[in-house]
Amino acid sequence: MSKVSRMGIIILAFAMAFVGVTGAFAKDTGKYYVSGSLGSSMDANVGNETLDLDDGFAGSIAIGEYITDKFRVEAEYQYFENDVNDIDMDINNLMVNGYYDIITINGFTPYVTTGIGVGWYDLDQIGKDNTMVYKIGGGVDYAITDDVKAGVRYVYYEANDLDYDTNLLSAVVTYSF
Repeated sequence: MSKVSRMGIIILAFAMAFVGVTGAFAKDTGKYYVSGSLGSSMDANVGNETLDLDDGFAGSIAIGEYITDKFRVEAEYQYFENDVNDIDMDINNLMVNGYYDIITINGFTPYVTTGIGVGWYDLDQIGKDNTMVYKIGGGVDYAITDDVKAGVRYVYYEANDLDYDTNLLSAVVTYSF
């Protein structure tokens, strides 16, 4: 089975689990949300070597659902780019993410997150390919209104077959409906 086929099966399994979990736990008052983030990709490593790179652009858009008042799941498209040793690098990801909101105090909600998916990368002079990607991180949101939140998020990100990892720091805006 090819690498692309295995990743497709994994993503399909996560998507089916997402639909099954949200249907099983959905509340009549359950809320959906969309979110977007803009930030920076920093401190990339390939193998055991830290590369000389410019901090790059990172952005994402996601749609998700609050399963409970503390747990939410989402499907996310993420894009980031870096210049690595005079090589342009672009990575596009489709991910399934889970979030656990720890506690809300005075409108501030810290959370932890993890995600898995598939990434497509394009490195000038090296070529194009796809890989399994995952991330783990955390952040804090502030409720501006009942439906709008703004926050910051840190994520450690790794592209498995590329043997690439980086740190992402982003500003996030979320709208619930």
